[in-house]
Amino acid sequence: MEVIIMKVEDNFVGRYNPIKRGKSCLVKCNWCGKIRRIGLSQVLKGAGKFCSKKCHINYQKTLRLDKNYNWKGGLAKFSGVMYVKQPDGGYKILCRVLMEKCLGRKLRANEYIYRRDGDIKNDTLENLYIVSRQKHIRNMISKQKTKPTRLEREFLGYCNENGLPYKYIGNGKLWISDKKMRVNPDFINIRQPHVFIELYGCYWHGCKKCYPSLKVCGRQQYIYGIVKRDKKKRLLFRKKELVLIEIWEHEIKNKSFVKLLKDSGYGEKK
Repeated sequence: MEVIIMKVEDNFVGRYNPIKRGKSCLVKCNWCGKIRRIGLSQVLKGAGKFCSKKCHINYQKTLRLDKNYNWKGGLAKFSGVMYVKQPDGGYKILCRVLMEKCLGRKLRANEYIYRRDGDIKNDTLENLYIVSRQKHIRNMISKQKTKPTRLEREFLGYCNENGLPYKYIGNGKLWISDKKMRVNPDFINIRQPHVFIELYGCYWHGCKKCYPSLKVCGRQQYIYGIVKRDKKKRLLFRKKELVLIEIWEHEIKNKSFVKLLKDSGYGEKK
């Protein structure tokens, strides 16, 4: 952007040195069009483009994206993934932008972009393909290396010592699904594959013996949600004609689950 000089005059008294005289200029503001007088020496240095800071800031707001003098394509890298700057000022993943241009429509929230070679840096169209949300969740769970919790380790240790035919599957190895929900049980009976075991923490699953009133626990809404999900889980097992044995945290601590397994008939040794 250049300085718009309207007129050059002589005998201009300098702003900082009243004795020094020189040429003056009538300069037009590049934003509001206001005309003002400044020294020619200042104009030669590049000053006088705007009459105030407010006009300068308003002009800078118009210099977005490719209009900015410092524009470099709008690409930015975050955690190894390339993003593209959008007109609203935010960033969007480059692979989604390329796929939307290829399809001629916006991608839905339940559509995910995968790369065939698994390389995050390779964003060519030949390497990209769309995956549904269900498949994406399955892939994410299969990649997770979940380890047994403290309760699960105690129960698993007891099974190994006494030779009970129960195997840990709580890391996503087996899913029991329905149209409404999917459940990953903690243990399965190897001899009788229709028998499953779920271990419940007394606090988070709302044990009535340890916590008669859930208001005492705190986080009531979150715990109520887990309790409702446990009820739906029992209905799912009944529909599938499967056996679900629920063992609570206090039962593992006082070893009362041993009697529970024997009474149910599924606590026999291998």
